[in-house]
Amino acid sequence: MRTRHSFTAGILGGLVLLAGGVMAQVPSSRIPVAPPRWISNDVKPVYRYAISDGGTSVVLLRSDDTSVVTIEPESGEELLHLRGSRAPHALAVSPDGLRCMVTEFTVDDSTETSRMYDLFNGQQLWERKEKAGVMTISTRLARAMVYVTRTSPFFVATPELRDLLTGDSIRTFTDSPSSVFIDDWHQRIYVASTNWHDVEGAQGGWIVELDAFTGEELRSWQPSAYGPMCRLADSDTLLIAGFDSERDGYLKVIALDLTTGRERTVVSCASTSDEYGCVRLGYPPKWAYNDMAGQSVQLHGVMSGPAAMPLVIMFDGQCTPTARYLLQSENIEWESRQHATSFEHTVDFVHQKLYYVPEGTGFERQPLICHPVNFTVDVREDRERLGSLRLYTDGSVLRVIPPEMPATEATIDVMDMQGRLLHRARVEIGNGSIAIAIDGLASGTYLCSLAAGERRSLGRFSVIR
Repeated sequence: MRTRHSFTAGILGGLVLLAGGVMAQVPSSRIPVAPPRWISNDVKPVYRYAISDGGTSVVLLRSDDTSVVTIEPESGEELLHLRGSRAPHALAVSPDGLRCMVTEFTVDDSTETSRMYDLFNGQQLWERKEKAGVMTISTRLARAMVYVTRTSPFFVATPELRDLLTGDSIRTFTDSPSSVFIDDWHQRIYVASTNWHDVEGAQGGWIVELDAFTGEELRSWQPSAYGPMCRLADSDTLLIAGFDSERDGYLKVIALDLTTGRERTVVSCASTSDEYGCVRLGYPPKWAYNDMAGQSVQLHGVMSGPAAMPLVIMFDGQCTPTARYLLQSENIEWESRQHATSFEHTVDFVHQKLYYVPEGTGFERQPLICHPVNFTVDVREDRERLGSLRLYTDGSVLRVIPPEMPATEATIDVMDMQGRLLHRARVEIGNGSIAIAIDGLASGTYLCSLAAGERRSLGRFSVIR
């Protein structure tokens, strides 16, 4: 049974708007971007890239050698080379960084193939012969939202909800959403659409809630803004960023109460202004969790004005903006051209990195570039002396991939983000990955260090309950 909400109630939840429309009473900082930490193999251009929310997986889709490459986030080292597509089209990585889907697209209906990979071991889970794209995937719910395109007898793109593990279709829809969000914690999928077939006389933008397992349509709303969405783990509120339907040329972020259908405006600013804190509407902003427990989130986009500088707005568990960061662009350049940052940049707040691929005319090479960004300092230690530790969570087990070294004894420490020791184990390294039980850890982000003699490696991981 679907519940329909078609009213709005704009409430300014205790925040003051300035004359230019930019929020006041929210701390703002200009953050320097350090010179690049690493640059991917720039002989081979990057067609697409994707970063998991926790920053644990970096995946490239190359256009010249049709390969899918996984990258070690700290060093830029290439780890896995997976079979890609002869005509790469779309790439998606699950928020936890454990799954990856790649699709291809050509002008004819011949041999296009969609593939799903396990990024822990590089195993291909399934493939399907089709011309398709991928919108988003979820490891936790084993679901993927894709669209399948057919060009005969006429061009049509059909959205589908699929089983992530098998590739089987669960439900097919008739309308193509502009944005899709899979809510892992509440087993829901939210789609933003200008016209949804099951809403009588629908005009304007709609947000529709689906059951993540069956695809059944549950509720719908017609808020004053629609676009990219996000929902926190312990919240009944959906954050929505997009065009303001009531004010032409304005970016708006609303907090939509899913129980009552009421909304409150938390961000509103003119996309054409040079006011500090606004996001260009021509380049859709993106949501990303700051921790894999889903307790806080960031919205990052491109600053309005002449310089394409990344802008990050932080939101707390109450869906309230708490800080704004403008990433200064002195070191963001490529081939002697400043402000070369792509509008498709990604900010990893957990590991404090900025990723982008230079876009535009005149660039001879287009690699993925990684810059350190010092938002905060979590551990007071010289990280340049530390090696990178690859970590994967698998249920109640943390899998540690040690750096290459002769077989020896080592100490593994698990700490909270303040550096307090939570667990210590003596292990033997040199025989592959090491399994550490983490069933006693609450949801959150943690540090893990491995010490062997004078060598030490450090990494971060997240626990989701």
